[in-house]
Amino acid sequence: KNWIALHHWWSSSERLEHWARDYPGITFIVGHAATDFKKIIEKYDNVYQCTCACFVPPFFATMKQMVDVLPAEKILYGSDALDLDFATGIGPIALADFPEKTKEMILGQNALKLIKKLGWNIDLAT
Repeated sequence: KNWIALHHWWSSSERLEHWARDYPGITFIVGHAATDFKKIIEKYDNVYQCTCACFVPPFFATMKQMVDVLPAEKILYGSDALDLDFATGIGPIALADFPEKTKEMILGQNALKLIKKLGWNIDLAT
């Protein structure tokens, strides 16, 4: 309960929906930028989308595609670290043509809300 699991995008949306429905205490984050799981992300409170690899079209969704299609509050910054430099994942968000508020949500506010929702006691002051 109150776990986070990375759904690494290699299985079907049916499988992810099964997990999201049957394990509501686990938060699933879809790894690698995509819009394929839109219906599941909208339907289940415990499914989010990360942004890693959003700079590699046509293989993965771009930031614009994700923000245009998915609820912004369900998109989380993903770095693909330590495989890639952190800035590689931040750049496409920071330089995207959408509101600064949306960028702030994706780059950290959504993650902080998720941490609070899960009841994790993390001291962010240190």
